[in-house]
Amino acid sequence: KGWRDYGNRRGLQRLAAMFKELGIPATAVINSEAAELDHVARALKASGWELGAHGLNNSSGNAKMTRAEEEAHFKQCLDSLEGSLGARPATWLTPGFSVTERTPEIAARSGIKTFLDFVDDDVPYDIVHGESGARTLCLPYCMETNDFSLVLTKNFDARQYAQTL
Repeated sequence: KGWRDYGNRRGLQRLAAMFKELGIPATAVINSEAAELDHVARALKASGWELGAHGLNNSSGNAKMTRAEEEAHFKQCLDSLEGSLGARPATWLTPGFSVTERTPEIAARSGIKTFLDFVDDDVPYDIVHGESGARTLCLPYCMETNDFSLVLTKNFDARQYAQTL
């Protein structure tokens, strides 16, 4: 709770101000439950960042869901984010790496254009979806710079984490 509380309360505003001052474009992937907090929604809308979806919360993964549950999860998340932030995200990162074999297709059918879940490459590529031929841009996720991997598993302090990035 400490990281999440600090991030929502102060970290988000500090990062948004710094990125804006430096002219650095960014994408924030956000849980729909976090975006329901007024101060989070205000900060994200004022940031000028692209806003992506990161599920309902970090505790509800897709891995054990049926297709119908996963489709409902996408709809609920995207509808909620659109309501909180004023725009429907077109970028998706599944919480907790809980991707199913159906997730990319469900994401595409839900209007997602950019998918951030896979760790199988180090360059972007298109995912082509079966019969429809629809394409989704896949921007591979870098586990080597993941906060969980470095801070919680390797016990990096803030300086070590920043140097790695």
